[in-house]
Amino acid sequence: MCAYAPSVRSRSILAWVLQLALAVWALGPEAAGRVQMESWAVKGGRMKGGRMPAMKGRQVPDAALGQTLGSFAPVRGSHLADRARKFAAWRDLRVAADVWPYSRTLETCVGPRARASSRQTGQVVEGISFSTQDYLGLSREPSVHEAVVAALAEYGPHAGSSPVLTGHTPLSVALAAQLSELTGMEHVVLFPTGWGAGFGVITGLMRRQDHIVLDERAHSCLSQGAHAATQSVTTATHLDHGSVRERLWAIRKGDADNAVLVVTEGVYSMDSDAPRLRELQELCREFDAVLLVDVAHDLGALGPGGTGQIGIQAMLGEIDLVMGSFSKCFATNGGFVATGSRETAEYLSVYASSHFFSSALSPLQAAAALQSACIIRSVEGERRRADLARVSDRLRHALSARHLSVLGERSAIVPVETGSVAVARLAWSLAERRGLILALIEFPAVPLGSARYRMQVMYDHRLEDMDTAAAVLDESLTEARALLRTPADGAGGP
Repeated sequence: MCAYAPSVRSRSILAWVLQLALAVWALGPEAAGRVQMESWAVKGGRMKGGRMPAMKGRQVPDAALGQTLGSFAPVRGSHLADRARKFAAWRDLRVAADVWPYSRTLETCVGPRARASSRQTGQVVEGISFSTQDYLGLSREPSVHEAVVAALAEYGPHAGSSPVLTGHTPLSVALAAQLSELTGMEHVVLFPTGWGAGFGVITGLMRRQDHIVLDERAHSCLSQGAHAATQSVTTATHLDHGSVRERLWAIRKGDADNAVLVVTEGVYSMDSDAPRLRELQELCREFDAVLLVDVAHDLGALGPGGTGQIGIQAMLGEIDLVMGSFSKCFATNGGFVATGSRETAEYLSVYASSHFFSSALSPLQAAAALQSACIIRSVEGERRRADLARVSDRLRHALSARHLSVLGERSAIVPVETGSVAVARLAWSLAERRGLILALIEFPAVPLGSARYRMQVMYDHRLEDMDTAAAVLDESLTEARALLRTPADGAGGP
């Protein structure tokens, strides 16, 4: 159901002060610096509960504005719980300072306007949402709901088995056929998650003696799959085919016998840019390598008939391996790998551990993805993609008109680079109070020292809301930069 959930009760001012004090104490002297935060005006949305937005004298410790998730990844010590203490203290410090953007609870359906709460503080923000992935709005489509209800009545909620045994239903078979049409690939292997599809296609096909050339900004599932499969992993400069050529030449100079896999994405979700697929595929053939393209963010949302960048670049049926996720345009979780080779598909279904050793895609997932695929390929799908393009263009234009740094090309993703982790964190908090629900992206999802907002649009976002969002984000970034330039108690900002 799409009804609002009850608001979460906020914690008291006293609880916040205590949490902040404990976190600063745990982190030690590095948290001594302060940044004065005077203005917390609320415009364009509502902030409920939590600490008082207009409270004067708000101070944010330097430690809450510095360091990243990557700072706490290298750990040592014999006891796992002890090794996590510094991270927990840093996280608590950021939570108390209202600059922790993670662990939000969505209290509404996924939609252009939403309500989200913090699990730690109970603060609730309502407003324009850019932090969820449902580009064509199909998770709210009545026919998708009807398909899921029918599947529940016919097959129940659970697959009950591995896909290599009896986990699939006729819905899964029909879904694979739709995906075959969308990708131009005859054979499709379904996975219960998109992450599992990316990890599984690499670990299922590649072996220790093989080689992988990975774009430096490839998704975590692809990177982790590569490093789990072989020690011979080299990264290529982002979207630099000359860099790919150099690495392929070096590999083949020393090893003409083992397999080489080149990994890229149709649309990169942090940059909204795309590779030249024909050039890359030809490069792979020149060096007897195989190309894998992750189409998670473009299949369904872009291209003729929803065929994504592969369709836009007239490469349907010509890519060696295609993998994707259902969580962006297909109204559910799950993923797939598509190939023109029956032998490859059959081998992968057995040797991809995230396929063989997982329960299959549930009947409800299959039903939602199947009905979504039918809509994606229909006239209605074309209409929604056209609306999505208009919304994306409007937001890009509104942000650029305010001289904000908008990255990439048109897609459902509009990345806004800030150039400063501290500014991005403060502006995120300020924008939330003004009614924007944003995804703040930091290292390791983007390069070290970079911080941006990944604004994900939906086909039914209102055009005027794009103008409002640009104005609010500009105002919040301007205020954040001013706050960082303002000394507090005689001390300089970071």
